[in-house]
Amino acid sequence: MGTLAFDRTTKRQIEKVLEYAKLNIYTIDDLLDMINKQMAVPGEDSGHLVLVPVGRWVCYYLVDHPHYGRCHYFSFKPDASGKLPEKSEMEHILKEFGIESDLFEKHIKIDEMDEETEIIIPLA
Repeated sequence: MGTLAFDRTTKRQIEKVLEYAKLNIYTIDDLLDMINKQMAVPGEDSGHLVLVPVGRWVCYYLVDHPHYGRCHYFSFKPDASGKLPEKSEMEHILKEFGIESDLFEKHIKIDEMDEETEIIIPLA
């Protein structure tokens, strides 16, 4: 994979999403409501979405976990060619969001049914 280039417009979108996430933090109860379809998922809220190079939508939000504390949540949908991101691409995108921690397999969940990749990383 070549290096993804993030232009000023994309970087501004990321800044807006980061600020929006800080103002709209979810709880475990919210996640349960989403699973039970009693609440909209963050991917349905444009405040949580950024279109990054290669036509990939990234959803970012924060969740307060009772066991892990506050966590970064990312959801990646397939790109314009229908492919889910590779680990190196996800690591690059996370760095653009200001997350410098290592990305381990335990952080990555691939949901084949919903065709998305999810990353959960506790805040440092």
